[in-house]
Amino acid sequence: MKTTIKQFGLMAAVLAMSLVATQAQILFTDNFTRSNTASPNGGLGTDWTIAGNMFLNTNHAQTQTAAESFALYNGASLSQSFSMSVDIYSQSTGRYGGLLFNYVDSSNYYELRANFNSTSTVWQFIKVIGGTSTTVSQSTIAAGNMPVDTWRTLTLNSSATTGQYTFALTNVGGATTYASGTLTDTNLSLGGSAGFYFSGSNAWADNFSLQTVPEPMVSGMLGMSVLLAFLRRRRLSDRLS
Repeated sequence: MKTTIKQFGLMAAVLAMSLVATQAQILFTDNFTRSNTASPNGGLGTDWTIAGNMFLNTNHAQTQTAAESFALYNGASLSQSFSMSVDIYSQSTGRYGGLLFNYVDSSNYYELRANFNSTSTVWQFIKVIGGTSTTVSQSTIAAGNMPVDTWRTLTLNSSATTGQYTFALTNVGGATTYASGTLTDTNLSLGGSAGFYFSGSNAWADNFSLQTVPEPMVSGMLGMSVLLAFLRRRRLSDRLS
C-alpha cells in the first residue's frame, strides 16, 4: 500500500511532538539514600552544587554550621514550567527551610521558605535581585503547625501565567495543609537552577523532587517545524524521482 505525503506528514508530526515532549521533560528525585559523607562540607554527590555546608547523614541531607546553606540541582535549567518539592525538618527553633528557584547566581534568585518554631511562625516569598533581598509576600502559620523535630513538605508549582506560582506547606503525605496560596512577581520569568535552602545548622532535607514540563505551544511549534521540514524533503524527493 502506498503511503501518501499527508499520511507521512501526520506520522511525522505525531512522532516529532512525542520526541520533543520526551526529550524536553526532566523528572529528578533524590531521597539521599546512600553512604554518609563527612560533615560539615561533605556534599551530596555529583547531582548537586553546594553553597555553605551540607552533607549526607543517615539518608538525609543535613546542615551543621550556623551559616546559610543551599543545594542546587545541576542537571536542569528552569526554562519550562515546573513542579518541585522537598521534605524539611529542623532540630533547632528559628531555622528556615525552603526551596530555591530561578537561581542565576548568589545575587539573583527566588526563595520560598518557612520557619520552624513552637509558636506562631511565617512563610516568606523572597527575591534577591542584584544582591538586594526583598520580601515579596509573607503570612503567618498558626502556632503549633511548624514544631521542631517534625517533617513538613513544601511544594511549589509554576503556572500558565508568567511570574505566578502556587505553593503548599503540608505534612508528609499531603493530608494536612498548614499554608498555601498564589505567589506573584510580575518581573519574574523562568530560568536558572532549582534546589533547597536552610538558614542555619541542625536542619535536614529529604525527598527532593523536580519536574520540568514542556510548554504545549512550544512542543507543537517544534513538531510543526519537523513536519514542514519533512514535507519539503518529500516534495524534493518526488521531483528528483
